[in-house]
Amino acid sequence: MARLRYLYELVGSGREHFVYCCSSCGCVLQVRRGLGPASEAVGQPNGRCVGCGRRAPQQELIRFVAQDGVLVAGRRAPGRGAYTCASLACYERAAARGGLARALRRAVRIDPTLARPYTGGLLAREANG
Repeated sequence: MARLRYLYELVGSGREHFVYCCSSCGCVLQVRRGLGPASEAVGQPNGRCVGCGRRAPQQELIRFVAQDGVLVAGRRAPGRGAYTCASLACYERAAARGGLARALRRAVRIDPTLARPYTGGLLAREANG
């Protein structure tokens, strides 16, 4: 496959569009949405909220993993993770619409007490460790 090189960006309606082309012939191959090569944050991992779709640094998001089919909150828990914003609305939307199960790529049982980090009890502990 030909190596893609960045040509130019079109900014409209709050979304960035980046056009790439083949480096050998100059033909347009694809248009990608999202962050361009110059605007990506360096050295800070980002995550996407499965409730609202917002991208943010992982430190601002709450991470969930599936352990034995049960959803567990934990920043350092092993396994595939899914992130939500630190708002109860995003967590409820992700749980109701199946966003957590889709991001974790498996069926999960959601315990009703997992909403506790959003009320402030575990949120400080989750951000620190």
